[in-house]
Amino acid sequence: MMKKTIALLLGAVTIMGMSIPVSAADQNKGKSILISTNKSKYTINNNLSITGKNVNIGNLGVVINSGNVMVPLKITSESLGFKVSTSSDNKIITLDNDKIKTEIKVGVDLYYYESSHAIGCTAPESFGVAPMLVDNVVYVPIKIYNLIFNDPNTIGRFFCETKDGELVYVNNENYTIGSFVESKSNGMSEPIGIPSPIKEFNTIQEAEKSLKFKTVVPKEIASQFKIKFISTISNELFQICYSDGKNDILFRMGQGIDKLDGDYNVYKFNETTQVNGTNVNLKGNNSSLINLATWKINDISYSISVKNGMENDNIIKIIKSTF
Repeated sequence: MMKKTIALLLGAVTIMGMSIPVSAADQNKGKSILISTNKSKYTINNNLSITGKNVNIGNLGVVINSGNVMVPLKITSESLGFKVSTSSDNKIITLDNDKIKTEIKVGVDLYYYESSHAIGCTAPESFGVAPMLVDNVVYVPIKIYNLIFNDPNTIGRFFCETKDGELVYVNNENYTIGSFVESKSNGMSEPIGIPSPIKEFNTIQEAEKSLKFKTVVPKEIASQFKIKFISTISNELFQICYSDGKNDILFRMGQGIDKLDGDYNVYKFNETTQVNGTNVNLKGNNSSLINLATWKINDISYSISVKNGMENDNIIKIIKSTF
């Protein structure tokens, strides 16, 4: 079964370079979720979201063990402001940020924290998995940060890779992991044996019935662009793709989703502009040719991805036509 979540998980299958999410095989319980595929199309930087910060673990990767996402302890805790002290045998590690501290022992499934100055500590908790040494690097369950920061939402949502190069989507303590193959339908990459959460529809009205929000679509699309597909993802995200045979325009919208574009490319041009009073982030390889536009109105996020780029003025017209 699959861990619950959704999120912009998006990354994934790509339409000639544009990301389109698909599902992935999960190792644990829960509900189906989406995660990116076709990672050759973009870069996974292994930035973990902890306490709202991007914590980069580089090529260390994460480890999945006993249903837990395990992360390298030293690099993550130091990035979060802890001083790290390690015993000579690398099996006892102390974290202290001058407010709270904890001691972690490799092979011992007990976790707690205490004040750096006062007496007393929390009752030890078991997570079902002990800290472990992998290539002489200590790994701990990522949920330890929910514990020591005393906040169940300390861990955010992000993509990362395991040490073996498998793609993982993490949403707090939940995760989805999978190996991908090219399916024969629509040229999309999908995990073996897992139903795709992408549902295709013939009309926008049909797609809207599966969503909890009212859809809007661009009204200013050049006449040579025809609808290529209409679909939803896990009934939480709506997308419509237009194509003229040479270029594709992918419009997405979703409720309560911070990043739904699934585009992890680094662009030379990155600027925020005002469109009808709304902040719109534009990205591209130069200021005149835009590949990605993202914006948010209330709790609805929007994105427009253009495979081969589009002139700045033209993509602004499309954005305005959605208001």
